[in-house]
Amino acid sequence: MLAVRKKILTEKQELLISHLPGEIQTNFYLTGGTALSAFYLGHRLSEDMDFFTDAEEKMAPIEFLTGIIRRLPSLDHLHFERLFDRRIFVATFKDNQILKVEFTCYPFKSLEDRLRVGKLIVDSLLNLVTGKLFAMADRFDPKDFVDLYFVLKKKDLKLENLIRMTEERFDIKGLEFVIPERLLLVDRIAPKDLPVMVEKMDLDEMKGYYLQEATRLVRLRRGR
Repeated sequence: MLAVRKKILTEKQELLISHLPGEIQTNFYLTGGTALSAFYLGHRLSEDMDFFTDAEEKMAPIEFLTGIIRRLPSLDHLHFERLFDRRIFVATFKDNQILKVEFTCYPFKSLEDRLRVGKLIVDSLLNLVTGKLFAMADRFDPKDFVDLYFVLKKKDLKLENLIRMTEERFDIKGLEFVIPERLLLVDRIAPKDLPVMVEKMDLDEMKGYYLQEATRLVRLRRGR
């Protein structure tokens, strides 16, 4: 896991982790594409550091969160934006490197225990994948397709089981209809849309894989 982390996390991401105060270490966990790649898959680079908490009462004040970022060495400029319950920071450093950090309340149950890795609590694999599927139901982001593809290729997980777990976790229905349709959108992805990859990936192979999976899921739903 440590070897994977070293080739994925940037200098500024590691810098932020080293400066996280105890309140954040205790009440927040790292999730999203950065957690998935740095601690499970090692397949791509990710700009965003997403820190979620389970309950609104655990959310730190904006002034406290701003102070964490402002104390980072060599910070040049800090931009803050709030979108509903999302607190988003974009830090620019004197060497022109950029760090994107988000703190959000995410009040959904965890499917399995999260990992403690040094100063961090890292979201579990099943939480990360079901979160991806939940997001894919109403957004089109090529990174989601790439992440899910590597999960299904590297881990012993079946997409139909992940769909069922996603429905249970987020208390929604109908994903067995929605996800196969969303998978077909993979045909829209061009090479320029892909994230910066650490592991090689053939885009045409990914497209073919998803088309096969969509067909299989539909046949499975129809009992064929």
